[in-house]
Amino acid sequence: MSSNKKPDIATQYPSLQVTHAPMCSECNGKLNTKIEEPAKDVIRRLRDSKLQTTLTPSEAGDVARWVLKVCLLGAHPDSNHDSQHSLYDVPNQKFDCVDESWFAWLRNQSDPPQAFSVFISRVDRTPEIETDGRETEVSLPWLNIGEHTIRHFVKSFEIESVRFDAIWHPQWEFKYSLLETRESVQIWPKPRAIDLSTLKSIKGNAVRFIEAGFPCNVDQATFDKLSRTALGGPDSMLDRYISLLQGN
Repeated sequence: MSSNKKPDIATQYPSLQVTHAPMCSECNGKLNTKIEEPAKDVIRRLRDSKLQTTLTPSEAGDVARWVLKVCLLGAHPDSNHDSQHSLYDVPNQKFDCVDESWFAWLRNQSDPPQAFSVFISRVDRTPEIETDGRETEVSLPWLNIGEHTIRHFVKSFEIESVRFDAIWHPQWEFKYSLLETRESVQIWPKPRAIDLSTLKSIKGNAVRFIEAGFPCNVDQATFDKLSRTALGGPDSMLDRYISLLQGN
């Protein structure tokens, strides 16, 4: 008998799945030492503890580095993953181009740039309450400023009932509305102690990121004006500017 029910991830995939991307054995070993090993036990706790998990600032930083590594390598055009189900229910399309600044920290064994923000949320996917009518839209622009290009993006995935969002927002503050409602906590670029049990659960439709599919040409003065208000914030000027460009 066939069923459309989504697989029980914890049952079918009890061990952490791995993303594979082209790299030499030396680089792979360094990533394992610096990122995989410090985060491995913490990630398993997040997966298996039914969200009764606290993290120290150091552990939160380990998780943030691991999340960024998974998101970036998972979206690399030449990558593949052990399991097609590992990123289920959260879109995570591969990059159509690669920017050196996204990956340099992995090669250099340094900390991720502060232009990355990483958030953890609890997710409630109970079918009867998944669509509660509340949805926050967050626009992430792709801008050409003269000969300089700034492309913002989000990469996300879930493990059990924990959702991770990694957002690249260079030269622009990002304000996540779920922080104010205690439905999410930020762990990068400033790792902090967190207690997941104190977070409210978000519904599956609580946030919708809208990444620009093509670049918008702006001059420096316009960018400076737009970036005075945070991306994702209620006072963001970006959406109003896009509406003007579209003649709305």
